[in-house]
Amino acid sequence: MTSRKSEVLTSLAAIVGGLLIGVPAHGSLQTDLEVYVDFEGGFANKVAGGPATSLFTGSARYSSGKVGSSAGDFRNTNGGGSVPNDWSVAIGTAGDSFNGANASDGIYGTNNTAGFSFNLWMKTSNFNDRAVFGNKNWTSGSNQGWNLVTTGNKTINWTSPGGIRWDINYQPQGSNDGTWHMISAVFDRSTDTVHTYFDGVNLLNGTIRPAGGTLWSSSSFATLIGASGPGNYSGTAELDDVAIWSRALSASEVTELYNSGSGLSLLSTSSSALPEPSTYVLASLGIIGLALLGWRRRLD
Repeated sequence: MTSRKSEVLTSLAAIVGGLLIGVPAHGSLQTDLEVYVDFEGGFANKVAGGPATSLFTGSARYSSGKVGSSAGDFRNTNGGGSVPNDWSVAIGTAGDSFNGANASDGIYGTNNTAGFSFNLWMKTSNFNDRAVFGNKNWTSGSNQGWNLVTTGNKTINWTSPGGIRWDINYQPQGSNDGTWHMISAVFDRSTDTVHTYFDGVNLLNGTIRPAGGTLWSSSSFATLIGASGPGNYSGTAELDDVAIWSRALSASEVTELYNSGSGLSLLSTSSSALPEPSTYVLASLGIIGLALLGWRRRLD
C-alpha cells in the first residue's frame, strides 16, 4: 500500500510541475505594449487596438529574421529628399493619437507621464549618416524627436525642444558589424532620464532636458520603420521585432527581451485567455488537493 501511495504522490508532483511550466512567462512585457511588428506574414502591428501600420514608400522586402523566420530588409540610400528610395513602414499617421497632434499629445508628449520605450533587433554594416527608425527630421540631429541611426559616430539620437542634443554611440560595441544586435531605449519621464541598452546591457544613459520636455517631433510626421520621421536621409538595415511601449521598461524586462541572445517573441509571452499565473496555480493546486484527499481515502 505504501508503494502505491508513493506512486500517486509522484504522479501528482509531475502534474504540479507541468502546470507550473505551463504558466505564461514574461506577461509584464505586454503591459502598455502599443506596437509590435515582427515581420511574420507582413508588417502589420500585432497589438490589438494599437496604431495601424501602413506602407509609407516602396514595396516590402524581407530577409531571414533574428526572432522567427522573417525580418524587414530596408535598403534606403536617399539623402535630403523627403521620400525614401526603397521601402519604409509608417506607424499610425501624422498627428494621430499615437504620434500626437502637438507637444502634449500622443505617446511622446508631456501628457504621457510614464514615458515610452522601444526595442528591436538590427543588423547592418552601413556607416552612412542615415536613420532607420524614428520620428524626427534627420536633416539635423538637433531637431526635436528621436531616431535610431547608422551614422559613423552615433546609434541613438534624441533632442527635446530647447534642450540638449544627445548622441549615443554603440559602434565600439559592434552595432554595425553586420550581425544581429538588440537595441533598446527607455525614456523615463518620472526621472527625466534615458537609459539605453546594447544586447540587453545598460551601458550609456542621458537625460530629457529641459525636464519634462517632449520627444514629439511634428504633427507632420509619423513614426517610421526603415526611415526617419519625414523620410529624408533614410538608411540601410535589417530590422526585426520592432516594439514600442507607452511606459518605461525595467532593466530586468530588457534582459528578458534579450533572452541570452536568442530574443523573445512577444506573441508567445502570455495569453489573455488565461488567468493571472498566481490564480492559475492556486486553482490548479486546489483541484489537485481535492483529488489527493479522495485518493488517500481510497488507498487507506
